[in-house]
Amino acid sequence: MTEEKIITAAEVTPGTSDDCKQLSTLLTQSKSNGIEVKEIIADTAYSGKDNLAEMK
Repeated sequence: MTEEKIITAAEVTPGTSDDCKQLSTLLTQSKSNGIEVKEIIADTAYSGKDNLAEMK
């Protein structure tokens, strides 16, 4: 989200899909939309080892 609380990316997946695998796609979408990503707000479903390493 931006300071204005605007969602900068979205990915629609089936309910059985693993949320953790979507973070990289969402991050890429946000950057492609011209957003300078300084902070990521997500629930623990996105906290896989690979995602935490990518966020650093």
